[in-house]
Amino acid sequence: MPPSPTSYQRLLNRAIDLLGSPLVPIGGALLLVLAAKLYLIAIAGNPTPFWDQWGGEAIDLFIPYVDGRLTLADLISPHNEHRIFFTRLWALLVLELAGNWNVLAEMIANALLHLGVLVLLAWLLRSLMAQAPWLMALFLILLFAVPFGIENTLWGFQSQFYFVLLLSVPALALLASAAALSARWMVGLALAMAAYFAMASGALTPIGAAAVPIVQMLIGARRRTPREVAGVAMLIGTTILAIAVTTLPPDTGHSRAQDIGQWLSAFSRAAGWPLRGIIVAPIVLNAPVLLLLWRLVRDKVEPRDAAWRLIAIAAWLALQCASLAYGRAAAAVMSRYLDLLALGVIVNAAALVRLSADAAAGRAQVAATAGWTAIVAALLALSAAVTLPRFYLLDRAAAQSRTEALSLFIRTDDVRAFVRPMFWAPTPFPERLAAIVRRPEIAGLLPDQFGVSPAVRSATRQRLALHGGLGLSPATTARLALYAAAALFAAVAALWAAAASLRLVYPPRP
Repeated sequence: MPPSPTSYQRLLNRAIDLLGSPLVPIGGALLLVLAAKLYLIAIAGNPTPFWDQWGGEAIDLFIPYVDGRLTLADLISPHNEHRIFFTRLWALLVLELAGNWNVLAEMIANALLHLGVLVLLAWLLRSLMAQAPWLMALFLILLFAVPFGIENTLWGFQSQFYFVLLLSVPALALLASAAALSARWMVGLALAMAAYFAMASGALTPIGAAAVPIVQMLIGARRRTPREVAGVAMLIGTTILAIAVTTLPPDTGHSRAQDIGQWLSAFSRAAGWPLRGIIVAPIVLNAPVLLLLWRLVRDKVEPRDAAWRLIAIAAWLALQCASLAYGRAAAAVMSRYLDLLALGVIVNAAALVRLSADAAAGRAQVAATAGWTAIVAALLALSAAVTLPRFYLLDRAAAQSRTEALSLFIRTDDVRAFVRPMFWAPTPFPERLAAIVRRPEIAGLLPDQFGVSPAVRSATRQRLALHGGLGLSPATTARLALYAAAALFAAVAALWAAAASLRLVYPPRP
């Protein structure tokens, strides 16, 4: 029988409340981010492994794995200065499920990983995002649906950036609020230690987390007990130990800052992104976080307040920018680093929301909030319009050249197929690449489209744990990504249309 008017009204009220909740704009924005990534992978993803994949995946990981001699020492061994344990496990998982070295499947797996990072961030900052959900949704879309991190999206060997975020962000949140040596604190410490095995800069997570308890103790918001002091000492000691066991390869010396001037310039670009061209860019961009920190210190706000999470993440990002400015001085704002740097914009936007929600916020502060938002949003749009089309066109042409080179070599076994301009060949080392591709453990893992003999492919894939897994080809992967992107775009459009329609018919209740 049809529901009674009372139960119908109750269901309607629930629907209105749900569609009017912060989950609609924030959740919709996150789904749009995934949809945009999947669409880009579908139309621009290339099946040819690129650059570090031939050494980091083929030589160091896949060959020993297929041969049955992969050890834990191999999984945690250095890749340049990094110990990419989680990236290696992730690559093996994708290899087994896809049944071949499917770079597009790696891209999709990384897109899902990035979505997980953003969902976790939104959950940890939910009390702040809920105060201005549509504004936060706007920044999520501008920063992550627009592909500033296009290298991370279209290169398969990039999950380390997402793993360091996935481990560091919850570690920072836990260590900013938990009592030292408590169960929650120990979980935070474990996550912070694990971040080192995502990227070398994960070594800075413990000391970044220590900054907040130190400030809290100095202002009296956290008790200055031996237990708390010991906790801070453990965090700092963990970072010192991690740095001590990190080796900087000598062949990366040209990438590092050569003097303090070069370091300052690189730090300003990284910490101030997307603001460019002014030395005070980091101060302008991070003014909301700095003002929020002053408010927290002035009012001696207790550690449980979510605003301290913003301060912890901001402190960690400052250390990341300092590390990046030293280790990659000339490339501090390359696309591959922007998924990391974009977090600074989100943190400052959330800080603005918190400041604007303050009962004492005046018209000047509201105007400053609107001005900061307009400037940053405009610069993001301008940066996207100027840089992304050129990068997309160049990378697509270069990627096609890499595929042609690999296919030609497999047909002819002629190393001259790899003699091409920088970035237009799979790697810049033709002889080394030829030796890798000639290995049956690697040739047999390449997708069928490259023309490796069926006998080699079958023999190699039968040595995998899943004996070929799903047998997912790059072409099928691209089609699935396109269908999923279309479905997600449609779902978000329907969700937001339903929310708008209900709000027009049933205005918010007082």
